[in-house]
Amino acid sequence: MLEVSATHIKFKYKDYSDGSKTKQMWLTHQEFLRRFEQHILPKRFVKIRHFGYLRLQGKTERLTLIRSSL
Repeated sequence: MLEVSATHIKFKYKDYSDGSKTKQMWLTHQEFLRRFEQHILPKRFVKIRHFGYLRLQGKTERLTLIRSSL
């Protein structure tokens, strides 16, 4: 966080859609907490990142097959 005021929070983030540029954003306290809480998993849940059709080996071919099937 860069700055915290009575009503807003200013923080830095990396915008991957704009060439990984570092940008700054102002959000209200409520909106900041709402976005932050979306990254918290419920108890007994585990985040699986490299599993199933998104695993790295052969990913492009699998995604192409899935898109054509849809």
